[in-house]
Parts: sequence; C-alpha cells; structure tokens
Amino acid sequence: MPAEPLHNEPALLDQVAQGDEKAFRVVFDHYRDTIYAFALKVTRRETIAEEIVQDVFIKIWINRSALPGVRHFGNFLYIIARNHTFNSLRTLAKEKLTGELPEQMEEAGASAESTVLQYDYGKLLQHAIAQLPPQQKLVYTLSRQHGLSREEIAGQLNISPGTVKAHMTQALRSIRDYFKTHESSVLWVVAALSLSR
Repeated sequence: MPAEPLHNEPALLDQVAQGDEKAFRVVFDHYRDTIYAFALKVTRRETIAEEIVQDVFIKIWINRSALPGVRHFGNFLYIIARNHTFNSLRTLAKEKLTGELPEQMEEAGASAESTVLQYDYGKLLQHAIAQLPPQQKLVYTLSRQHGLSREEIAGQLNISPGTVKAHMTQALRSIRDYFKTHESSVLWVVAALSLSR
C-alpha cells in the first residue's frame, strides 16, 4: 500500500465528489483489497479488517466534496486506512489487557505485531501500577492479580468494602490516565514492524 492509481482517477474522484455512486463503486472496488490486506496484516482479525475497509470508505463518501483537491488519492487513502487500523489496534490491546476480548477471538499463533504489543502494553501496565499509592496498588494487585473479591480484600486489609471500591476506582482511573500519556510509543513500534515487511 498505497495501490497503483486508476488510469482515470481524477475524473472519477470529481464524479464521486458530485455524488456519483457508480464512480464511487469503481474506486471502492479498486482500493478495497489493498486496505483490507494492510488492516489484516496489522490486526490479524478478519472481521476487524472488514470493518476498517467500511469505515475508511464511509469517511471518504461523507467527505467526498474535498476529493477534487486531493492530488495523490492513494497516499491520502493510505493515511486514513493507517489511522483507522492503529485506532483499532489500540482498542484491541486495551481490551486484551482488561480481559474484554472473548476467547473465540484469540488466535493460536501470535504475530510479531501482537507479540510486541502485548509485551509493551504489559510493561506499561506494570509501570502504571508502580506509580499508584501503596494502598491503591495493594487493592489493585489483590483484585486483578490474585483474584480476590471486594469482601475478601476488605477482610485482609481490615477496611470496608466501600473503601476497597473507592481505592479500586481511583487505581483504574490512574492506570487509564497513564496509558493515555504513554501508549503512542507502543503504536509506533507496531507501525514500524508492520510497514517494514
């Protein structure tokens, strides 16, 4: 990616800008496989790659009036596809860390990208936990790493379940904030891996 341009691409883009659905279909058919292949290589999820293709072209159609001003449509499309793909990758990584991905979506063999992503996000999580105040860190560790219930943690620490909940809420908020500040470096590593192959 980017793919070779269509031979009559400027004229087609002008037609798309005017709302010509047939011209849009020609552009879609020409570029869809390239976007899908890129998204699949990075995310390793067929359904997500398909969603990315749809999202990219929905965005193109919604903003079609700007197409006549685009000089290199293939590069323009690639940037949109890349942004959508890495946003999806960020979401996948966060879901994996919080255990929100269903088991049927797990793949037997991890790609280089997902291995790096999991490793680096794991490190970020450990750094985020290390920044927590002692009581929040203890509550988080007992809950997420040792699987204790709120009541069990309250009994061990001799505090109320409500206090446990408050510590956990604040710990999760602090971890999310830490990720927002530091996650971009992980995505650049994954991007470099993806684009170098």
